[in-house]
Amino acid sequence: MPILNPTDLTFNGKEVQSLSGAIFKKTFNKPSLKEFHQIVEGIKAKQQIVFLGLMGLTGKKKTGCTTPLGTNTLQNSEKYWNPVIIAEKFGECWDTIKETFFVWGTKNGISRDDLTDTDFANFLEDRMSDALLEALFRVSWFGDTDAEEAPTGLLTDGTDVDYFNPVDGFWKQLFAIAPTSGSPRRVEISRNTEATYTAQAFTNTDTTNMVATNVFASLKYNADYRLREQNNLVYIATQSLTDQYVKELRSQQLDASFTRIESGYQTIMFEGIPIIPVNFFDRYIRDYFDDGDKLYMPHRAVLTTTENLAIGVESSNNLSELDSWFSRDDRKYYVEFSVNVDAKVLEDELVQVAY
Repeated sequence: MPILNPTDLTFNGKEVQSLSGAIFKKTFNKPSLKEFHQIVEGIKAKQQIVFLGLMGLTGKKKTGCTTPLGTNTLQNSEKYWNPVIIAEKFGECWDTIKETFFVWGTKNGISRDDLTDTDFANFLEDRMSDALLEALFRVSWFGDTDAEEAPTGLLTDGTDVDYFNPVDGFWKQLFAIAPTSGSPRRVEISRNTEATYTAQAFTNTDTTNMVATNVFASLKYNADYRLREQNNLVYIATQSLTDQYVKELRSQQLDASFTRIESGYQTIMFEGIPIIPVNFFDRYIRDYFDDGDKLYMPHRAVLTTTENLAIGVESSNNLSELDSWFSRDDRKYYVEFSVNVDAKVLEDELVQVAY
């Protein structure tokens, strides 16, 4: 199937002749993967991650000449990288684009089928680069090897589950680390439990009650002391929860202290800890976790460190690598990506989760 549908555009001869005459639909701002993930290279196949534990109680009273023999043991643990390859290829024939303005940038004669280095090729590779980053975020955060469509599963009815089931992503792992029933790792956001879209939205009453502020405070003050002691703490949150926090600050006439980050998104602080709003979460929850009445956990946040959320790949170069070529066999131009990837929350004690 061609990636470009020529019926989307009306072509009446010599109109727009190049990309400079068209308007690019804006892509969504996304932080760099390296902004709040640790990229672990050299992950090619199943590989052990070992966590060496702490000693238990030691130091009993000594009587006489015999020193008490310790009986507590080190509590070690392990996890495993289980990377899978996510890949996709798109091909296009010159015949598909001949009824669009892209035709003005193609070659002549027998070379016309070769779209390499044309406006169309540049456009496709630009869009593929953005799509690859979205794919890496999607699989790393929303991946679920048991993914199913509604009503039996969480995905919106009609969603292609193969885009979500390569690996178990961060959210599935975080929900398992901080389950709903009384986990010390979890802070509850009550709006998530409502039964309709309207009821799930924050209200002026929530602003008065400082609901989001209390969520961020609880994440910090309920956290394991080992997490609180880290120097590189970060809140990673949905845009919805961050927006509510900003409303609460404004209602108290407090400075939200916005800082513009180079990649185009904004962060604010809670008691000196950056809050990074990731509207990617909101978009995917809205589009792919909708049962027809409500969204699945639309307001979320995690307090962790910038190294504890790890993405394993063969090489960091693969995170933006595209392969493109012209095939003389079928006279088509192709663009492909292929990344071996897995996601791991490393230390369970170094996360505190709100949902």
